[in-house]
Amino acid sequence: MSRNHDPWKEPPGRRIAGLAFLHRAQPGMLREFLMLKRATDGRWILPGGMADAAETAVSACMRHTLEAVGMTVSPFRVLTVDHVSANPRDGSAEGLNVVFDCGPATSRQITQHMWVSEYFADHRWVDIERVRDIACGYEQRRLIAVDRAVRTGSTHYLNDGRPATALAA
Repeated sequence: MSRNHDPWKEPPGRRIAGLAFLHRAQPGMLREFLMLKRATDGRWILPGGMADAAETAVSACMRHTLEAVGMTVSPFRVLTVDHVSANPRDGSAEGLNVVFDCGPATSRQITQHMWVSEYFADHRWVDIERVRDIACGYEQRRLIAVDRAVRTGSTHYLNDGRPATALAA
């Protein structure tokens, strides 16, 4: 790196995503949360997506959730932040995935407002016990951290889907 390079004026390229943890409560059952199956590759993901230039993670979460499932959400706290390393094999840039608690979906939202865009092949309400059946490895780890954050009222930090504290030790 050159001595003339100023990382404050010329930061590295990064991607930021805002993801929605949107759940529904079923009396006597585990909390279920919404997952979407991407039409392009069949991967199951949380609603939300990549921020545009100059867009915040929370705005991206709100915009993508509205575009994907027709629901207006109001993120009120950060559950998990997952720092994802760059992947030279597929060319993806380093990034941050921020998962926001968007509260429980109301019955009215689910029955009257929810639809799934053509970018997704399917959707499911999934409890944490079934997440291993449909989600890939890093998404499973992220969702387990989200579940812990909800249960403990804390925020969990990950590096590539693994607890950041374990990597720092």
